[in-house]
Amino acid sequence: MWVGTARGMHYIDDEDRDAYCFALTRLVGDDPVDLDGCVIGSMQVVAEEQTVEQVKRGMRGWALATLAAGRYGFGRYEVAMGVRDRDGDLDARCGHEVIDWDGDRELVPAGG
Repeated sequence: MWVGTARGMHYIDDEDRDAYCFALTRLVGDDPVDLDGCVIGSMQVVAEEQTVEQVKRGMRGWALATLAAGRYGFGRYEVAMGVRDRDGDLDARCGHEVIDWDGDRELVPAGG
């Protein structure tokens, strides 16, 4: 099937393809070095003609919007980007970032 986008016409078939995925995890625990993770959201990213770096630019913004929309409380969160393996687990080799959240917005270090 052909579909039109702002970037031109593209052919879509039924072939399985690797797709990028963002995953947002709340980090919890008493030991700041060894925190457990609880996945609170994920999103598959359609990136037919984009490079990894182009897709990665949207990762942090998606995480912050998800935290704000979900009214998540104070805590440390991690957003990761990668592809899902055969078991459905995220292989986050494309990148990850930590977000400290105060319940309304991202906390930033003093002077940062």
